[in-house]
Amino acid sequence: MKRNLLYFKLFSFLLISSNYVNAQQSKIWTCSADEIREDMFKQNPDLKKIYETKQEEFRVLKKTELNGRKELKANQIIEIPIVIHVLNDGTGKYTPTDSQIHNWIARANAIFDGTAQDIKGPDEGGTTLPIRLVLAKRSPANTTTNGIINHDLSNNSTYVNYGVNGKGLTNQYLNDTYNWDSNSYYNIYITNMIDGVNPSNTTGAYTAGFAYYPGGGLDLSVMLYHVAINNIDTTFAHEMMHAFNVAHPFNGGDGNGVNCGSLTNDEIEDTQNIRSGLFFGNPNNSFNQYKTYPTIYQTINDCSNTPFDHTLVNMMNYGRNLDRFTPGQGDRALDAIYFFRSSFLTSLALVEPTTINNIPIESCQVQGNIGHLNFDKVEFNTLSKKGINYKVYNDYSKSNNINTAYITEVTEGQNYQLNITTRANPNIRKVFVYIDYNGNGIFEANEVALSNHDLANNIIDISTNINIPTTALKNTPLRMRVVGDLSNIYNGYQHITYGACDSRVAGQVEDFTIIVKEASSTIWNGTTWSTGEPTETKEAIVRGDLILNSTEKIITNKFTLESGSVKLNNYSTIISPIIENKLSADKFIVTGNNSGLLQRGNNTSTIGEFTIIQESSPMIFNDAALWSSPVKNQNLKDFSPNTLLKRFYKYNETTNKFASLFVYDELYPNSDLKNPATYNFEPGVGYHIRVGTDFPTTKPGKTYVGKFIGELNSGVFNVNVTKNNFGYNLIGNPYPAPIIADNILNNNPSINALYFWTQESPLTANGYASNNYASYTLAGGVQAAAGGKIPNGNIAIGQGFFVEMNTANSLFLHNNFTGWNDQAIFHKNEEAIKRIRLNLFENTIAKNQILISYMANATNGFDNQIDGKINRMFNGSTLYSIIDGSTEKYVIQGRAPFKTDDSVKLGFEAKENATYTIKLNNTENLDNQSIFLKDKTLNQIIDLTKDYYTFDSQSGIYNDRFEIIYTNKTLTTNELNKQNVQLFIDNGAITLKSPKEINFIEVYDISGRKVLEKNTSSKQVVLSELKKNNQILLIKVSTTDSKTLTIKTVF
Repeated sequence: MKRNLLYFKLFSFLLISSNYVNAQQSKIWTCSADEIREDMFKQNPDLKKIYETKQEEFRVLKKTELNGRKELKANQIIEIPIVIHVLNDGTGKYTPTDSQIHNWIARANAIFDGTAQDIKGPDEGGTTLPIRLVLAKRSPANTTTNGIINHDLSNNSTYVNYGVNGKGLTNQYLNDTYNWDSNSYYNIYITNMIDGVNPSNTTGAYTAGFAYYPGGGLDLSVMLYHVAINNIDTTFAHEMMHAFNVAHPFNGGDGNGVNCGSLTNDEIEDTQNIRSGLFFGNPNNSFNQYKTYPTIYQTINDCSNTPFDHTLVNMMNYGRNLDRFTPGQGDRALDAIYFFRSSFLTSLALVEPTTINNIPIESCQVQGNIGHLNFDKVEFNTLSKKGINYKVYNDYSKSNNINTAYITEVTEGQNYQLNITTRANPNIRKVFVYIDYNGNGIFEANEVALSNHDLANNIIDISTNINIPTTALKNTPLRMRVVGDLSNIYNGYQHITYGACDSRVAGQVEDFTIIVKEASSTIWNGTTWSTGEPTETKEAIVRGDLILNSTEKIITNKFTLESGSVKLNNYSTIISPIIENKLSADKFIVTGNNSGLLQRGNNTSTIGEFTIIQESSPMIFNDAALWSSPVKNQNLKDFSPNTLLKRFYKYNETTNKFASLFVYDELYPNSDLKNPATYNFEPGVGYHIRVGTDFPTTKPGKTYVGKFIGELNSGVFNVNVTKNNFGYNLIGNPYPAPIIADNILNNNPSINALYFWTQESPLTANGYASNNYASYTLAGGVQAAAGGKIPNGNIAIGQGFFVEMNTANSLFLHNNFTGWNDQAIFHKNEEAIKRIRLNLFENTIAKNQILISYMANATNGFDNQIDGKINRMFNGSTLYSIIDGSTEKYVIQGRAPFKTDDSVKLGFEAKENATYTIKLNNTENLDNQSIFLKDKTLNQIIDLTKDYYTFDSQSGIYNDRFEIIYTNKTLTTNELNKQNVQLFIDNGAITLKSPKEINFIEVYDISGRKVLEKNTSSKQVVLSELKKNNQILLIKVSTTDSKTLTIKTVF
C-alpha cells in the first residue's frame, strides 16, 4: 500500500539579481509532496481516512500530553538508528565511500545541533534539535554491523538503467527485499538514478530524493548519490524533518508558488503562510513586488498581508539562502518522534550485539485476508505497539533482539492490564489472546488469555486483566498472540473460527513476547502458595498452618513465619540462609532426627525462637545418650529434668573418662563443676546424659523425646579439643540440621576417625561396655561391636559424638557442613566406593564388625581419615584388618580401586576359647562379585557371599591366619539381580518380591536422603509407609544371603 511520498527536484533557473548569484545558489531544491499525496489519497480513500485519523490523534496529543514533555525532550539527545543501503549498479560512478557517508551524516547532525556554520541557531532566530542520526551497530540478526550495507545490483537491468521509482525498482520492492525492520531502523537508500534521471544525464529538472511521512505502510527514504557526496547538503536534514511529520510552510498551496498555503498551512505557529520560493525573482511575474526576490521585513507577503519574516529562508521552504528551522518545527518533529516513532526509543540497533536470544520458539504462521479488523495499539505492561500494519500476520517477536518495544517481563501470579485498540468498524468483531505459557510453540486449550471478546458499533478499545499462572515457564521468551476477525454471527461468515493458527477471513494476527519472572515471594495461606512454591530466589512467607511430611522440602532465599504455624516431621527440610519466626517458639517445631533447617553460606541469619524435638533410640533405666544443642542458651538440666544431677557428664580426654558435670563423683571426678541452674549447652560440645528415673528397667524400654527451645545456632564454631591421651574428644552437632560427617573430616585434617555411642550394651557394675561405639571414616562406617546401626555419614540434629584427634587443635564447624550423605547408595559407576563388611561372632554373641573399602584417593598403605583403628576402649574378641608397616588393628581399611587379584590380610584376637564365626554382613557396589575367606591354618576357602565360616579357636592373637581374596576358579557365585528381585505397584503401594528372604530395606530420595528404613523377614514386602509423590526413589534391598541390590523407580 502506498504512502505519502515526497519528491525533491532540482531546477536550474536564471536569477535576476546578481546579488543572489553564487555557486551554491544556482540550483534550488523543490518537492511535489502535496500533489503526490492528493493523488495517492484519490487512489486509496481508506488510506486517507487512516492518515487523517492518525494526524488528528497527533494534534490532540500535541496539545495535551506531548507538549507537556518539552522539558524532558530538552534534556536529552534522541538518537535515531539509521541504516544506509548503497545500491550499486556496478559502474563505479555512483557508490559513495564509507567516509563520504559519515561526512554526509555528520553534516545533517551539525544542522540539527547548531554547529553548522552556515545554519542559524537559537541566538539568530533559528533553533537546534536534540536529534542525532547514528549508524546501526547491531543487525536484525543480532550481529555486528557498521550500518552501511552494499547491495550488488549490477545484474539487475531495471536498476542499472533506471535506478529507483518510475521505470526503476519500486519502493515496495526495496521495502520487501532490503528494508531492515522499520520499527527499529530508519532505512535510507542511495541510488544512481530516480526514474532514470540524475544530474549527470540531464540539464533539466530532476528528482534528488524523497521520503515517506510517518503513519502508513512504507517507511523509507531514497536519495541520489549526488546528494550524499555534497559537503553542504541540506536535503538530508530536510528529508528527515518530513519523516518527522514536518510539512512545507506553503503546505496546502503548490510547489511552484502559484497559490498560497492553506489556512492551516503546516500547523506550526511560528512559520508564516507563504508561497513557494520558486515564485519569486522572475521579472515576468504578474505580482510586481515579486519581480525581484523579496526582502525580509520589507516586502509584503500577500499570503499573510504582512512583511515577510524568516520563513522566507526556512529550510522547509524552497528558495535562496535557506538557513534555519524554527522552534515550532523542532517541537513538532520531536512530538512526532514520540508519537509516530516511539519504537526508535526502544531500539537496540545502537547497542553492541549480545549472545542473549529473546525470540520465542517458532509457532504456526497464519494465512488469510485482512479487512474488517486491524490492530492499531497493543499495550501489555511495558510492551507497546502503536500503528497499523497492513498485513494479515505480523510477528513482532522476531524484533526482540533489536527492539524492546514488543517484549515485556511479567511476574508469576500477578495481574497485568492488556489494552488493545483497533481500527473503527461498524461490524461486530471478535478478539482472542493466546499465551504459550509452557513454551512449546503450541497454543493449547489452557493457554487462552482472552476469549471471545466482542467489539461492535465502532467500539475500538479493549481493556482486560491477565493473571500470569505460576506454572508458566520462567525466564524464557514466550509467544503472546493477539487474534481478531469479523464475527461469525453474520450470514456467510459462520465458518470463521478463532484458533491461534486458523486462517483469517477478514482480520489480523499479531505476535508479541513475554518473559515470566519468578515472584520475589510467595505466601502460604494454610492451603496453597500464592505464587507457586518457594525457590532459591523466591521468599517463603507463612500465614497459615504448614506441615512438612516425609520427603517434603522447601528451598528458598528467606523463610518467614508471620502467622499460623510450621511443623517439620521426620525427613522433611527447609533450606534457607535466612529463617525468621515472628511468633513464639511453640509455633515453629522441627521434629525427627532426619528433618532439618539447613542454612548454608556465610551470610546466614535467624530471628526468633524455635522448638527442635529429637527422639532417642529406645532406652532403659541407666542407659545414656550423647546430646548436643542446636539452639542457643538451652539449659542442660531443663533439657532432661528427670535425670539426676550426678548423671550429667562431659568427657575428659586427659583421663580418658567421663567427668561429672554438676556434682562431685569419685568415679567420674571433675575439678570444674557447673551450676545446673545457669549452665547451658555449649555449641559444638557433646554431653553424656543418662535417662531419668522414670524409665523402665527392662527392654524394650522407651525413647526419650528431647526438646530444645531457643534461637537457632548458625555460622562458624571453633571447638577446643586436646591430645593428652588417646585424643578422644566428645563434641556435638550444633546445627538444627544433620551434618555430613565427611565434611567434618575433610575440613579438619587433625581428626583420625569418628565414633558414635550406642545403647546396645547396658550399664553393668563395671560401667558401660566399651563395645558401644560405632566407627566412621571417609571409607565408610561399621556398627558397634555390640551391634546396632551402621553409621551412614549423617550426624543427626542434637547428636553428640567422639572425634579421635592426632594433635591438639581447634575443631572447625561450619553450617555448610549440613545435609545428608547417602549419595553413594545410588551412584553406581566405576568410581563408586566398593564396600565389604564382615561380622565376628563369639559363639552366638556379636563381637565386632570390620569394613574394607575400595575407593579413589586411597592406597594400600595407611591413609589418615580413611583407615580407622579399633576404639582403644574396646577389650573384647576382635576381627580386624592389617596394613603393611603398621602394628595397629583396623576396623576400617581403605584400599586402592578394586581389582580382583587383590588380597586383604585379616587379624583375629580371641579373648576366650570358643567357637567363632565370620560372616558377610553386606556389600556395596560389588554386585555378582564373590568374596572368599581363606583360612591358611585349615587350608579352607569359603565364599562368604554364599555361606559363613565357623571355626574353633583358643585364646590368642592370630595375624597370619586369614585373608580375603576375590578369585577361586573352583567356586561359583549366586547372583542377586534385577531379574530375581521384582518391583511392582499394587493398590497404590510399592511391593518387592524376591526368591530369597528379604531382611532389610532402605529407601532414599534423589538428594540422597534416607526416607525409609525397614527390617523384614519375608520374600514379599509391601512398602505401605511410602507416600506417592511422583519422585525418583532408590530402593536398596538386602537378602539373607548377604546380597544387596539397588533399584531405581519413580513413585
